[in-house]
Amino acid sequence: EKWFVEAAKWFTEEGHHVMVCARSDSRFETTARGAGLNTVSTPFGGDFDPFAVARAHKILKQVKPQCVLTNFNKEAWHFGLARDKMDTRLIARHGFPLWSDKLHHKLVAKLLDYLIVNAETIRDRYLALGINDKKLSVIHNGVSQVSQRFGEMRKRWKPADSTSLAV
Repeated sequence: EKWFVEAAKWFTEEGHHVMVCARSDSRFETTARGAGLNTVSTPFGGDFDPFAVARAHKILKQVKPQCVLTNFNKEAWHFGLARDKMDTRLIARHGFPLWSDKLHHKLVAKLLDYLIVNAETIRDRYLALGINDKKLSVIHNGVSQVSQRFGEMRKRWKPADSTSLAV
């Protein structure tokens, strides 16, 4: 969820209109609102819940987004099915492997236009499952770049020169 709030803040700062969909009174919604982001509350429902798909469709019709960024398979199902005949791209971001060789994972993968993962190992796993590499990208960490500050730990903690430091 941190990744989504950080991404939404970045897109907002870049001049994009961003709407965060979250369960009412969830920690995610509270964090997004606390960051000054526009939110819409919705109960998501089960993976194959037709009422949840209808709620997602209503949100898409109201907001008219160019892109929907999802986290879990449930949202990918809801918004993927709801965008029927809408010109809205569906992107998922996975911070850990969520798919196996099961049929429903293959189907949700077909709903996606693009998939972002945060490690080569996840990318390799998904490629082995048959995900098109042109629809798959690795963004390490997925939150923000950490600048390297060589020697800072040695200056601060003053270990012996023979001490190995690993971060």
